[in-house]
Amino acid sequence: MTPLKSGASRMLLSAAAYVARHRGDGTSPIQSPKDVSFQPVGLYFDDARTFRSRGLIHYGPRKTLGEVFDDGEIAEILQNPTAPHYVNKLTEVMDEELRALLPEAPSPRVQELTRRLSQLLYEANRRTRISDVYRWELVVKGILEQFKDLPKEKAAAIQRQVSDYYELLEINGLRDATVRDLDLGPQEFIARLRRNQIMYWPLAIFMAPLTLVGMLLYYVPYRMTGRIAFTLADGDVEVGTYKFLMGIIFFVLSGLFYTVVFAALAAWLKLTGFWWLVVFLLPTVSAFSAMIFTEKLQLRLMELKILLFPRLRKSIYQLGDQRQKLIDDLMAYL
Repeated sequence: MTPLKSGASRMLLSAAAYVARHRGDGTSPIQSPKDVSFQPVGLYFDDARTFRSRGLIHYGPRKTLGEVFDDGEIAEILQNPTAPHYVNKLTEVMDEELRALLPEAPSPRVQELTRRLSQLLYEANRRTRISDVYRWELVVKGILEQFKDLPKEKAAAIQRQVSDYYELLEINGLRDATVRDLDLGPQEFIARLRRNQIMYWPLAIFMAPLTLVGMLLYYVPYRMTGRIAFTLADGDVEVGTYKFLMGIIFFVLSGLFYTVVFAALAAWLKLTGFWWLVVFLLPTVSAFSAMIFTEKLQLRLMELKILLFPRLRKSIYQLGDQRQKLIDDLMAYL
């Protein structure tokens, strides 16, 4: 986490001074400067560089100025809300509250290892109902704490095993969630792959024109989001945050722009009723179609290869055995 700047603290202390000046005149819903509060919010990604990866918005406890400053300090703040001493003190408290919400790794290598470990253990424990995102976040924090205390030999062994497994996943174009399904047994695994194919391809082909329109309309915003995020960010977590923020800005603005343009086009063509509605909704519907179908295309193609080629299927089974051994070793280590 980058050092927190003092802007939020200055705004909060200025709000306390405003409450004191306007107390009782009905312009402020807060009656006491000591009740002015802030609430830390942490944004954490499991794979910050992957668009639409899983994330967690974690809300911390609300904290009032009365919990940070005593009555004498509050009185001085009301006289001078921008006093550096009090601004810095509140900034430090905010920084501590935010850091308490975010699991941090001592290096990018450990950060990557932690992400992969948390994913493996999270998926492994879905059978025991540890499947909600909040529990998954706790798993990440727990791994970090335990990893710090591991001997160097054990830490290196874990890192080597995890890296080898994920390298094989990348070579085969698979995700860990697909290999995890091997726990269901070979027959159920194949049956699930067939269901995925049956559900995906007919609808994907039917929606292909809409998907193509969405890809053409939103290609420029998509590229701009990635380029700006990688230019401004210093690390993986910042990349994820910038993508999140830039995506909101560019995709929403692009969607509004295209909606206005298409509505004007419908009016110029004098379309009415159903066809006017189709043209008006085209930018939004095509965006969702492109987002849903394109991100699953590579995975569904790989699953199709597994169904068609028995030799590849055999190697996937071996990968499932390797995954199970890795999880057993991780449980023994941690």
